[in-house]
Amino acid sequence: MKRNRHLGASIIFLMAVLGSTLMSRGQKENKEPGTIVTDRPDATETSTLVPKCFLQVETGGLHESRDNNDVKRERMVYNTTLLRYGLLDNMELRVGRNAKTRQTTEADFRFAFSHMPSDKSNLFYNVAAQWGNDSPELAYIHTLAFGHSITKKFEFYDELCVDFPENTTAHHFFDMGIRYLLQPNIQLDGTVGKDIIDDQDISLSTDISFRVSN
Repeated sequence: MKRNRHLGASIIFLMAVLGSTLMSRGQKENKEPGTIVTDRPDATETSTLVPKCFLQVETGGLHESRDNNDVKRERMVYNTTLLRYGLLDNMELRVGRNAKTRQTTEADFRFAFSHMPSDKSNLFYNVAAQWGNDSPELAYIHTLAFGHSITKKFEFYDELCVDFPENTTAHHFFDMGIRYLLQPNIQLDGTVGKDIIDDQDISLSTDISFRVSN
């Protein structure tokens, strides 16, 4: 377990160093595409694509605690990495690492929407369906996230997620967190969440995301 933790932490550190060393090169070769927009730390995926010829790395760690019939279970996951690469102006390639080991192939499709009610607030929501979690049944997913900028670098958000499997009980989850823009292409964030009905006591995560040009 200690070896896996050290390995995960080392991978995250090396990615952060790589991003920092390549940042100046990417800014010289490509016109700055604006502030980084990530899928982290909430479950709602952004409708903004990674700019063409840019690689975006989103990675971090997750801790979950559950209490079921007086039996407490805890899980720590490192290196929950998502790689996003802009292939075209309106297309990106995604490669991710799932935090859990699955026995079957997962698939999903998702519609992502975003609105700006004001200069300092954002509203994001997803409508999706997926096959996964080692279950043959289809699950319908709805997420809604509201973000508000406290300063130019700090943003607060809260989110509600609902998962409707075809043949089992719906799953409701609430979380909130902050994002900190270290640089226009480097973001730090953290979140805390809890199942509204199920046995999950708490979920904690922290992430770092950065974007470089190839």
